[in-house]
Amino acid sequence: MATKAKNYRRGATWVLLSPLLFVMAAISTVESLTTYYVQLVCFSIVSIAGVVTGVGFVFGWPWANISAKYIAGIVIVYFVCSWLLIALFLAYEMISGM
Repeated sequence: MATKAKNYRRGATWVLLSPLLFVMAAISTVESLTTYYVQLVCFSIVSIAGVVTGVGFVFGWPWANISAKYIAGIVIVYFVCSWLLIALFLAYEMISGM
């Protein structure tokens, strides 16, 4: 019985938190309209996949764990790479500005 409760919690978490990715992309302020739309589409796809994963957890589908791992990995790589690129860009500006 604890496994079902855990799956329901996981499912609720994925269903409730995944749309936040879409909201993050929607309120983003980027200079290029093309970049904004590409970002919005990418985040929407990941958000929809997260909601589907949450539904998978609720219904106990076996692929939900694998999907959750892939989505979490994609999100982690995206944000870590973004932070690294920003750090490199700022370091380059500081060095070249001297």
